[in-house]
Amino acid sequence: TVTDCYGKQYKATFVHADVSRDLAVLKFIASESLCVVELAKSDPPVGEKVAVLSNSLHLINAVTYGEVLAYDVVKIEDEKGNDDTRVTFPVIWHDAPMWGGASGSVLLNMDMELVGINYAVGTNADGQFVCAYAVSVSKVREYLEENKLLKS
Repeated sequence: TVTDCYGKQYKATFVHADVSRDLAVLKFIASESLCVVELAKSDPPVGEKVAVLSNSLHLINAVTYGEVLAYDVVKIEDEKGNDDTRVTFPVIWHDAPMWGGASGSVLLNMDMELVGINYAVGTNADGQFVCAYAVSVSKVREYLEENKLLKS
């Protein structure tokens, strides 16, 4: 199912996924018109202000703000310290706070365009948020174009 910002649910079907980019596409039909977030034409530069719109901590439509800190590869480890990295290209590092439930949420620029899709967070030794990681819009576009999923 897909849930909109008002909590209404729609039956969805799986279209495509790519584990190496941590991206997936679902298709659903809504009975009413929904707002569509446009894809930005380019990746945000370091220092650009960004916003995360998510369901962090099960809070519907949680919005947090931050900025792009860097682009780099992120090493992900499982709870036993084993390498669990699937995304091996540089991703957006940003400091807009995120918590559990925010994976797959949007990273927006101040023009409300999608500049990334969030997939992980970095924490310190105490488990406190340090930064978050997002697949950049250029990688999202690349994925959609390669799989003929981007409408022109």
